[in-house]
Amino acid sequence: MTLFVGAHSLLDGRIRQVSDFGDTERPTIRWDLSHSLNGKYSDDYSGNAPICDFLPEENRRAVMETVRSFVTEPVFLEWLASIGRDESLALELYDLPFRYWELYGQSQKRADA
Repeated sequence: MTLFVGAHSLLDGRIRQVSDFGDTERPTIRWDLSHSLNGKYSDDYSGNAPICDFLPEENRRAVMETVRSFVTEPVFLEWLASIGRDESLALELYDLPFRYWELYGQSQKRADA
């Protein structure tokens, strides 16, 4: 959930590079040296290499469709029940499960169609 909510702006195409993640995304997802993932993904060092998206559009769509096909209401409710059994986890996640449902739940899939 954390990864998919945090990476949503990359998956929906609002940003194109991992280096474009800012401090405003919540939850914040980062990894060391991600600033170097800036669209220059070739061994052409002449300065003429094209800038490429970190995830091509067809890959982003495939990820979104796959995740949304999995996140059914029964699965989501099972996750909520499981999370609720661990009070510290429930407190730590706060509204993240509901944000996940808003972005990837079956109801979102119908709204985008």
